[in-house]
Amino acid sequence: MIFRAMERCGVQRVDRVAVAGDTVLDLHAGIYAGAALVVGVQTGEVDAATLGAERHTHLLESLADLRTVLEACR
Repeated sequence: MIFRAMERCGVQRVDRVAVAGDTVLDLHAGIYAGAALVVGVQTGEVDAATLGAERHTHLLESLADLRTVLEACR
């Protein structure tokens, strides 16, 4: 999924990719792809403890907080 999106957007370096999602599978996809940022977002049905137990770089309450994370990584 991540590599297909990169291909469609013309992105060649996975270490320049941020993956954000609200499921365990979203986090797995980002980690397995080797994305630079793997962000769990607590807006779905998965609780914070479940998302937090998975490998991730950030855990946010809202996708609106993603801008702050991206700006800090510049």
